[in-house]
Amino acid sequence: MKLSPGIDATSLDKQTRAQDDLFRHVNGTWLDNTAIPEDKAIYGSFHMLADASEEAVKLILEEASANPKPGVSQQIGDLYACFLDEATANQLGSEPIKADLKQVAELKSISEATRLLGEFERTGTSGIFGLYVDNDPNDPTRYQVNLYQGGLGLPDEAYYREDKHKEILEAYEIHVGKMFALAGWDKDQATAAAKVVVELETTLA
Repeated sequence: MKLSPGIDATSLDKQTRAQDDLFRHVNGTWLDNTAIPEDKAIYGSFHMLADASEEAVKLILEEASANPKPGVSQQIGDLYACFLDEATANQLGSEPIKADLKQVAELKSISEATRLLGEFERTGTSGIFGLYVDNDPNDPTRYQVNLYQGGLGLPDEAYYREDKHKEILEAYEIHVGKMFALAGWDKDQATAAAKVVVELETTLA
């Protein structure tokens, strides 16, 4: 991806004066020519950069997975290939996560749930909150731990409240029910649990 320095003047709306409407002057042409993708609730330059970055990473991983020489590149490629191995995943079913599901089923209090969420976070399984390490905005020479709200299965909170996403939300609830069914729950239990999950996520959103 070729990057050019400076300001992209093609996004400017030269028919609108900056002193009359600065936002329209700066973004007008871009807004007129850019559509929000159907799979996104919001869209902008940073989302475009993220999409381009993901595509670049995908190409790197595909090259690594085709690398026959032993080493870090091959290991990365093998890990990537594991994620794409649907046949093995279907064969194993929920067996690899049965221990985790058992811990969830045995919870008896909010404090136990909070502790388990923390344990899951340490192994990369996020729940109703997530955390990351970044620079302290008040002191760039040090790092700090940041907590943020998690727990949403859909890309954005708008999917839970806007009518235009109603079909997606309904399909998501069906999907969650199927996940419970794959974990061994009967149909009625899975359907009821999926409803609770979507209600909780809607409240969080």
